[in-house]
Amino acid sequence: MEQQLLQIAKQTHAVDPARLEQLLRKRHEDSSKDGAHPQDLDAYLLNCGIFTEDQVLRLFSELLGVPFVEQIVTANVPQEFVARVTSTTPIIMACWRSTAMKMP
Repeated sequence: MEQQLLQIAKQTHAVDPARLEQLLRKRHEDSSKDGAHPQDLDAYLLNCGIFTEDQVLRLFSELLGVPFVEQIVTANVPQEFVARVTSTTPIIMACWRSTAMKMP
């Protein structure tokens, strides 16, 4: 997945490809040092403080083939969907944005 994200970054410039490569390398080095399981990639990219949420969402939307929507009209989101959402991770938000976009 990381190589795909790097390729997408190089093609789309959703994020700076060189900076993304540095962060991915650092993520591996950090997890190798302490033997810990690395933080989820989307969370890591958000928590590093380098990229904005929109940049990370754009990157993952390209990876997943899910359209990125900048604004969602909340009146179009069904209450039963909102009740089932338990997390606001970027991937869930990207899917939510895509679902909201397709609603009448």
